[in-house]
Amino acid sequence: VENNGGGGGRVAAAAVGRANPDGHTLLVGSGDGLAIADLLFRGREGLLRPKLRPVSRTVRASQLLVTHSNSGISDVAGYVEAVRRRDGALTLALPGHGGIAHLISEMLNKQLGGLHVVHVPYRGGGPATVDLLAGQLDAMIITLPAVTEHVRQGRLIPLAVGVLQNPVPTA
Repeated sequence: VENNGGGGGRVAAAAVGRANPDGHTLLVGSGDGLAIADLLFRGREGLLRPKLRPVSRTVRASQLLVTHSNSGISDVAGYVEAVRRRDGALTLALPGHGGIAHLISEMLNKQLGGLHVVHVPYRGGGPATVDLLAGQLDAMIITLPAVTEHVRQGRLIPLAVGVLQNPVPTA
């Protein structure tokens, strides 16, 4: 069963959590998606993460706060200044709504003094990246591999990177 996030991912994770733990049912999914689902949707199934056991990590990707090269923002201090100067009108693309990028944005805004930005959710990182590169948005939070080449070529400016502090242990 594949957990691709959203409500369907929670349904899939619940089905795997109910399955007989005989080694024949496997969920491929994102740990952050499960953690967020447990925070937001404590349905009649209860918490999902305690019912599942990690087997292997297949991908680990840091989240990156980036802006486009014509934004005039070159570091976190410049980002904070731009948010304050625009009085909460700075647009921040999110590849999805209510996902890890959204949570990171809210945590970052709180840590940087209660900033307010306009969250612009997209159906994935590709469309968000295209609009950021075109200058239709001010910034974005996305996985590092999704924009590495744009950063290398100078089209996107990295402002901050999020790192996993407590990785999920594998068996």
